[in-house]
Amino acid sequence: MVIRQNSGDRRQKSGDTSIVIFCSVLFLGLVPAPAMGAFLELTQYPANQRFVVAFLLLFFAVMSLMIFWVLRLRSEVKARQQAELALKRAQLTLDTIPLHVFWVDQDFRVVMANRAGCKALGWSFSEIDGKSIFELESEYTPQQAQLLWAKVCAEKHHIMVGELVHRDGSRLPVERMLSAITFAGKEYIVAVGRDISQSLQRQQELEQSQDEL
Repeated sequence: MVIRQNSGDRRQKSGDTSIVIFCSVLFLGLVPAPAMGAFLELTQYPANQRFVVAFLLLFFAVMSLMIFWVLRLRSEVKARQQAELALKRAQLTLDTIPLHVFWVDQDFRVVMANRAGCKALGWSFSEIDGKSIFELESEYTPQQAQLLWAKVCAEKHHIMVGELVHRDGSRLPVERMLSAITFAGKEYIVAVGRDISQSLQRQQELEQSQDEL
């Protein structure tokens, strides 16, 4: 004697099977191993309890996913805050050191200058930004600047003594350390310099006093 199942029972079992399959795919990737063992016994529960058990397992899986994303978001926020703090420290350092700092691109234009550098030459940052270095120092022709660029790139660092032109046309003797760097796929020369006018004056006075002896 064969007992046939009605269409409602078949639909209910089909629905239970779909829930089990869906939960297994999601749950196996999200929950720890001890919970997997309980999940694998899901089919042993009576039909009227399967939905409740599947819902609970799905709930814990979603909660695990939410916790994972919250922790990941917290880590990203912390990393971003640390990066912003490091950037503020670097900017504060540039704005407070008495050395002149200039970034020059391959077109020989200033793309960044710190406060001391702007003040030494009598320009604001907005005025000096994009200015050609040939306006700030008259010692080099474009051909000589190209040779100097190649030399700095080859040596990575180069120390030189020269003069910068102030906004009023006066000359400022400086000693500079030139460094070649690559940033965001572009090459730059970073010039870090100091005013040596007082040192030169003392040297001249010393030489004069020695000549008088």
